[in-house]
Amino acid sequence: MPHRAGPCLWPLALLLAGCGRAPEPTPPPVPTTTDELRQALETIRDETKTPGLGVVLVAKDDFPWSAYLGLADRAADRPVTPQTLFRAGSISKTVTSLALLQLVEAGKVRLDDRLADLLPDVAFANRWEETDPVRLVHLLEHTAGWDDISLREFAASVPGADLRESAAFDPSPRTSRWRPGRFFSYSNADYTVAGCAVEKASGKTFDAYVAEAVLGPLEMASATFLLTDAAKANLAQGYDADGVTAVAYEHILGRSSGALNVTPAELAHVVQMFLNRGTFRGKRVVSAASLDRMETPSTSLAARRGVRHGYGLANDTTSQKGFHFHGHGGAMQGFLAMIGYEPTHGVGYVVMVNGDGRDVMDRCDKLLRDYLSRDWAAPDRPTATVPADRLAAHAGYYQPYTPRFEAGRFLERLLGVRHVAVADGSLQIARATGKPTTLLPVDDAGAFRTEDDPDASVVFVEDEGETFLVGMRGSHGLRRVPAWQILGERTVAIVCLALMASAVLFALFWVPAKLFGYLRGVPHLSVRVLPLAAVLSVLAAFALFFGGVATRPIERFGNPTVWSVGFCVLTAAFAVLTVAGLVQAVRARGWEMSRWVSGHALLVSVANVVVLGYLAYWGLIGLRTWA
Repeated sequence: MPHRAGPCLWPLALLLAGCGRAPEPTPPPVPTTTDELRQALETIRDETKTPGLGVVLVAKDDFPWSAYLGLADRAADRPVTPQTLFRAGSISKTVTSLALLQLVEAGKVRLDDRLADLLPDVAFANRWEETDPVRLVHLLEHTAGWDDISLREFAASVPGADLRESAAFDPSPRTSRWRPGRFFSYSNADYTVAGCAVEKASGKTFDAYVAEAVLGPLEMASATFLLTDAAKANLAQGYDADGVTAVAYEHILGRSSGALNVTPAELAHVVQMFLNRGTFRGKRVVSAASLDRMETPSTSLAARRGVRHGYGLANDTTSQKGFHFHGHGGAMQGFLAMIGYEPTHGVGYVVMVNGDGRDVMDRCDKLLRDYLSRDWAAPDRPTATVPADRLAAHAGYYQPYTPRFEAGRFLERLLGVRHVAVADGSLQIARATGKPTTLLPVDDAGAFRTEDDPDASVVFVEDEGETFLVGMRGSHGLRRVPAWQILGERTVAIVCLALMASAVLFALFWVPAKLFGYLRGVPHLSVRVLPLAAVLSVLAAFALFFGGVATRPIERFGNPTVWSVGFCVLTAAFAVLTVAGLVQAVRARGWEMSRWVSGHALLVSVANVVVLGYLAYWGLIGLRTWA
C-alpha cells in the first residue's frame, strides 16, 4: 500500500531506481508457527537496519499474537514494549474518515456535500465547478484531482497548528487537474480539508471530537494527534534509513492527514472494529453499512465500472490468494506503519517500525499476509474468453496521466510508459524494462484482473474522447497515446543524451591537451567550453538532487539548503550557459576554426536547448522547492 507522506520530488528517484531493478530473489519459505514468524521478522529488521518493530495479529474476538522487537531509542537503550508509541502516518486518514462517517450517520454532513458550500472559506480551484463540483466524498476517495501538498508544507513543523490555519498555509495544490470524480490521485491536501470538515460538522476541534467519538470508544487512551507530555514519555525515536541517524519529530500542519501517535496494540483495536463490522467490545463506533461504504470506491471511472480494488474512504483494497485485503499504510520521517485485514477469514494485523528503510514495510506486510493466508484455499476466479481482435483493440502505449506529484510529471511521463500487448488470450503490460504483468480478461467489455485478484482490478475506459487504463496497482491512471509519440520522444531523448554525453567524452581529450599546452594558439575555446559547462551544470543539478533525496528529502528540499538552493542555481546556470553556448556555436560557423569542433558544439548546443525547453516547460529551471 503506497500511501505515504513524502515530498513532491523524491519519488522520482524511486522511479528511476525501479526501472533498472534486479530480479527479486527467491522468497524464503512462509512461516508456519509464531516462533518462525518472530524469527522472520527479526531477519527483516536486521537486514533493513530497522531499530525497532511492533506487530500485532488480530482476530474478531482477541489478539492471538504480538511481538515487540529491538529498540525504541538507541541512545537510551530503550526497548520496544507494548507501551511504545509509533507514528502511524497516513493511517491517520482512516481515523479522520471514521469521524466523518459518524457525522454522516448523525445527519450533520453528507458525503455528497459540495465543498464550496460546506467550507466556503477554504480556497480551492476547479474550472469545472459548475458542472462537476468538488464534493466531500472526492476528498475522502482522493478523486478531487488535487496535487499533493508542497515541499514547503511537508517541511513545515508547527506544534498544535489550527487546522483552518493549516489549510490556509498553501492552497496552491488544491487545484483540480481534471474533472473531479474521474481519477484517483493521492493527496494529503484532501485530508487536511477533511479535518476541517470534521470541525465544521461537529462544532468541536478536530482533536476533541476524534478523542471523544473515535479514540474513546475504541479504547485508544494513549493515542493522540498531538505531541503531549504523556506521548513524549513513550514515543519511539524515529531513524533514517541507516537505522542510526535520529530524526526530529515533525509537527505536520495537516495533522488530520498523518499525525497520529499510537501503540501497535491500540491501533489493533481499529482493525478489530473493522472485522466486527463497526463494533468494538460491544460498543458501536460506526454502522456496518458505513464500513461497507468505506471499503468500496465509488467515484472514480474505475469504480463506476465495478472495480472494487483501490481506495475507498481511507480504506485501500488489494488482494492475496484471490481474497480482498483492506487497510492503509502510513509514513512519517523515521517511521512506517501498516494495517490490514481480510473480513472473510476474520483476521488482520498491525505492523509499526521506527525506521525508514526502503523495503522494510513491504517485506513485513508480505510476510504477515503470507503467514495469515498460509492455509487458505484460493476461491474460483472469473475468466472470460475474448476474441483476439477485441484484445488487440487495447494494445498500444499508455502514458501516466494522473501523477500524485505534479512536479514529477516531467519524468514520470517518460519513464512510466507502459506497453500493452496481446499474449495467449490475455494481455501483458510492461515498462520498457522489467517483468511484464499478465492481465486476464473478466468480460468482453474491457475489464481485466491480475492472476492474484479475485475479480476485475483493471479496466479500459473511454472518457471525453480518450482511452484510459485505470485501476492498475502502482499507477494512478494511464492514458493511451500513439506509438509515434512515444517512439519520437524516446528517440529525441536518446539523441539529446548521447550528444550531451559526447561533450563530456570530447572534453576528456581536449581539456588535458589544453592543460599541457597542446592547444596553444587555438582560438575561440568558448565554443568548446560553454556547451560542456551547460551539460556539466545540469548533470550536477540532478546529481545534487538524487544525492539529496537519499536521506531526509523533506528537510533538504523543503527548506533553503545547499541541496535545494544548489538545484535552483545549477538549473538556472544551465539555462544561461545553454543560450550562451548556442549563440557562440552559431557565430562560430563564420570563424576560422575546425568545422568538426564548431559543428559538434552546435549539435550539443541544440541538444541542450531541447533539454532546456523540456525542463522549462515543466517548471524545473530555477525551481525553488522550498517556496
